[in-house]
Amino acid sequence: MNQAGEKFYRNPRNCNWGSYRERLIKDLERCLKKIKTAVDIKRLTESLQSGIINSYRASCAVKIRSTNRDIPSWTRELSELRTATRKFYNKGKKSGTLDEYKAFLTGYNRALKKAKQKSFARNSRQLLNAPEFG
Repeated sequence: MNQAGEKFYRNPRNCNWGSYRERLIKDLERCLKKIKTAVDIKRLTESLQSGIINSYRASCAVKIRSTNRDIPSWTRELSELRTATRKFYNKGKKSGTLDEYKAFLTGYNRALKKAKQKSFARNSRQLLNAPEFG
C-alpha cells in the first residue's frame, strides 16, 4: 500500500491475452532445448515460470485500487449513535413499538448532518487556503 486505502493490482479480465500468448510463445521457443540433466530441468522450470510471469506482467496493466472507506465526516460518536439506533430498532421491532427508535433516529440523523456540514466547511477552508486559490 502506498497511501491510505490504496494498493496496486492487476485485473485479469482487462488483460490483453493475445499479447500474452505471443510473448509466452516467444519465451517458450527460447527455452525449449534438449534436457539431459536435472540441472537442465531446474533451469527450464525457472525460465518457464519467469516467462509466464513476465508475459502476464507485460500484458496486464497495473491499476490502483482505492477504497471509499475513509469518510472524513465519520466519527466515533456517530458510530456509537448508529449502534444504539440499531439496538433501539431491533428492540422496537420485537416489541411492536418503534417510538424510542424514531426519537433516537432523529437525533442520529441530526448528528450525522451536523458532522457532514462541519466536514464540508473544513474541506472548503482547506481548499480556499490552498496555494492555487489564496
